[in-house]
Amino acid sequence: MASVLILAGCPKVDPPHTAPTAPSAESVAASAPPQVAPASAPPPTASATPTATPDGKHVFDGFSLGSNFDAVMARAPYDEPCDNDPIDNRARRMMLYGSKPCRDHVFPDKTSVIFLLAFADGDAKYAQPIQALVWMGGSYFDKRSSFPAKTGATPAEVERALGAAGPKPIVVEDGNLGLHGRRTNEGVTLTIRKHPANVYSITDGERVIGYAVGPMPDDPENEQWRMVAQIYRRYTRDQP
Repeated sequence: MASVLILAGCPKVDPPHTAPTAPSAESVAASAPPQVAPASAPPPTASATPTATPDGKHVFDGFSLGSNFDAVMARAPYDEPCDNDPIDNRARRMMLYGSKPCRDHVFPDKTSVIFLLAFADGDAKYAQPIQALVWMGGSYFDKRSSFPAKTGATPAEVERALGAAGPKPIVVEDGNLGLHGRRTNEGVTLTIRKHPANVYSITDGERVIGYAVGPMPDDPENEQWRMVAQIYRRYTRDQP
């Protein structure tokens, strides 16, 4: 199956001088203080931001690079992907969650998320390690991860948080060419900058709209980056 085609359309609470008389069961019950249920532990607060693992891996909503994806997919909101497909000549499997309706699913907080897994087929196709993670657009991971940068920042702010980017950015386009190869105003041009430790910032214009963590190709024509651009154009940008 070709991965590009999936996006064309995109599993519970005593009287005096008389002997005292014993109180009746009814009077004891009436005078006894009411039973109070023990207080339950308060729910976790959003301020409990995760910290990185001892070996320096960032933690995202309970998982990190190298985690098996089947455990992630067993819980919401990851249990309803928009789609998945082999990409890059079956080098990896892409799991997609769109911030706009994609096959009747919408990921929270205006965020689009892409998991890139080691490729496998059959019953074990989801029981594979997460090799890379891409998120764009919204704020879902802002208080659910140890990652120090946020979407909407400027490139200068991101460099202060992530370290200096390499000198040669990766420029990826999608939808800029219409009929007969004519340029259109409907496409996107993303500038991707590589920071230390296989961290990438993804910029549309003057603002960083997303990030990728984990090894990614250097070639802007590689299908993995082209899918990132397509998912941004179709399922992420222009959110109110």
